[in-house]
Amino acid sequence: MDLLQDTTAKIGHNNPPSDAESLEQKLMEDYERQLSDAQMAYKDANNFPNKIETDEDANRGTDLIKKIVGLNKNFEAIRIKEKEPYLTLGRVVDNFFKKPYDLLNEAKNNVRFPIDDFLKEKAAKERAIREEQARIAREEAEKRATQAVSAAQAEQQATADILARSAAQLEYKAQSLEKAAAEKPAQLARASGVSGTASLRTKWVGEVIDPKSIDLELLRPYIRPEDLQRALNAFVAMGGRELPGARIYEKSETVVR
Repeated sequence: MDLLQDTTAKIGHNNPPSDAESLEQKLMEDYERQLSDAQMAYKDANNFPNKIETDEDANRGTDLIKKIVGLNKNFEAIRIKEKEPYLTLGRVVDNFFKKPYDLLNEAKNNVRFPIDDFLKEKAAKERAIREEQARIAREEAEKRATQAVSAAQAEQQATADILARSAAQLEYKAQSLEKAAAEKPAQLARASGVSGTASLRTKWVGEVIDPKSIDLELLRPYIRPEDLQRALNAFVAMGGRELPGARIYEKSETVVR
């Protein structure tokens, strides 16, 4: 790993460097000494023995860790200092566009909410009409089926056949109307303007009411492993020492102060 590699060598074209390339080059130049120190510490650590035989080696390693920790803290402070102007500019951009975004969302809702109510009412009326048409068609189908039976009993077979076919057609119509009445609201009501069409989109949503009552076992397939690990870390930090499915143990590692 070479922290001091000249970024201009990576550009590889005759075009002027991009803002990102220029910034990286500037950082390389501004913090050349810190990068050189990090490069040296990295080299010393790679040359450090895998097995320590003497207190002298352990002490030398302790000093090296102390140096590496200090370098890391220094780089973190530099990173925060160098990034802050960009974060500030980013917040300015976000706030600038958030105002019209929020304003337009409010304006959209001022129009959308009345349309929601109108389309819900329109869908309910359309569903009621189709259900009523289905009821009438089914009643007529049953009536003609009864007439077909009576005609057959009176040995009026031709009439019975006609009535039976008519009853079957009405029954099919009733089923189709019932199916149409069961359509989603988007299929029952919509409003069309010059440039767009409004329809109702129906979906199931979940809202946590009482966290303690939620059956977490049912949610297990949808919990990400990293979220589980964070929850386990919090459990251990609060004193938890036993948990089925997890290994909780004491871990010792060298800390240099």
